[in-house]
Amino acid sequence: MLIIASKFDFKVTLENVVCDYYNKSLISIREMKVYKVNRTVNGIRSNFTLFTELDEHTMVTIKGYKFLSNTYRLTAVQLVAPVKQMLEAGDFDLKALFLNYTKPPIVWPLKKGVPYVMDGWFPDGSKYPPNFLEGRWRFTLAITLGDLSKIDEVSYYIKTENVIRWWE
Repeated sequence: MLIIASKFDFKVTLENVVCDYYNKSLISIREMKVYKVNRTVNGIRSNFTLFTELDEHTMVTIKGYKFLSNTYRLTAVQLVAPVKQMLEAGDFDLKALFLNYTKPPIVWPLKKGVPYVMDGWFPDGSKYPPNFLEGRWRFTLAITLGDLSKIDEVSYYIKTENVIRWWE
């Protein structure tokens, strides 16, 4: 009998979300938390309103920190891209967050003065890169305008675990 094992995807668990900084003249954040969607899944809930227009020079910076030796250490997982490009990216299941779990859906251009409500999203591990390391992670997401003024910076704490599939 031949048994084959393959790493198929990840189980991704949201552990916490923290708003490290936000500019009250550019954005209002009324709620940001991780909560139990059901017995086994944590989801994210956020409620925010932009007070400024975002243009094509507005950038998103994502930095990944891996938990090693009792602290989060900066890794090579670092992305800088325009907001418009990030909204269309399929990596890390963000497209589902923006389109399916946010009311109204977050599409380019974002609307000034509109309250956006994210509710119930949890990451789909199959949308993560296949060689992504398992363990505890902190991802910081910062949004910066073209004049380099920061709108906000949020830290997402997650745990990834390899899911092994067995076939006979």
